[in-house]
Amino acid sequence: MEDQYPGNNSFTAIVQSIYQGGLSKAGGKNRPANSGVAFDQVTLENKSQIYTRAEIVNILLSRYATDVSLMNGTVINCKSFLWNTDFTAAACLNSLYYTDGYNSLADWNQWAGLHEGHWYRDVGDQFEDRAFWAPSRLEGQHNGGTSYKFQDATFLEQNNDIKRRGWNQAHEDVQYVWGWDPKEQGNANGWIGAHIGFRHEENDATCLFWFTPEDVFFEAVKEVGGERRRISVGFGPSDDMYAGRGLWTIDSSVTTQPNPMRQASRKRYALRPYKKVAGVKSIYANKRPIGKPVKIKNQKSGKFFKS
Repeated sequence: MEDQYPGNNSFTAIVQSIYQGGLSKAGGKNRPANSGVAFDQVTLENKSQIYTRAEIVNILLSRYATDVSLMNGTVINCKSFLWNTDFTAAACLNSLYYTDGYNSLADWNQWAGLHEGHWYRDVGDQFEDRAFWAPSRLEGQHNGGTSYKFQDATFLEQNNDIKRRGWNQAHEDVQYVWGWDPKEQGNANGWIGAHIGFRHEENDATCLFWFTPEDVFFEAVKEVGGERRRISVGFGPSDDMYAGRGLWTIDSSVTTQPNPMRQASRKRYALRPYKKVAGVKSIYANKRPIGKPVKIKNQKSGKFFKS
């Protein structure tokens, strides 16, 4: 089951809590006022430690560059997958302090397209991960002024059936971007699906540092030679589904929601009237394609005729 959207007011309160504290999940970790990312106090579900932004950056960049051996013996490495792109801790940390939100539709469109790949969990298993990030659009207005930059994301089965829906948005007056990804970890009334992100650009890669009440992520997208790739590194509770790494290729030519793929339509079958034949009680031409003649043998004469 996925997390359920709690309504606009509750969602806004959770987003603000991730950024600056002041709200706690019922039965979960306390998030006092003047805490959160803005106050350099990052709390993660089931983690007793309170992390600084510098500690989060160092953890995520270390995981980005580290080899991971899968259960089948394959070794993956996010840095190798992203053409050995280097990211420096100082530059990333600077973005967490002084960055701004996305200012144009083109910012979100760097992520647009059909994402196909896998998520590799820290506990050893993996699953296919497929999603369509739509071209961004303008929606609504902030205090009667400029519009929000909005991007839909749909998470897909292999046949393109929709598993769940999410979205991201930004406004030039807000330091961070924010959005909704319900994830299939049960209903937590918004405390899993809500997230905020901080942009970062380095070595021709576009990046986002994502913060949720449960986990933190470092994601990057980069294009080389016409091929676009995306990586994600997640850190959180050790048994969490999204503590791990993800690798995807992005087909940017896909600009509309893929249609579900159905099974090939079967030929129509119909029950034909039977024919009376001397010596044969009845012959049914049943369950065969309409219009296709079938030779039927007269059991008495041994001759064939076409139905």
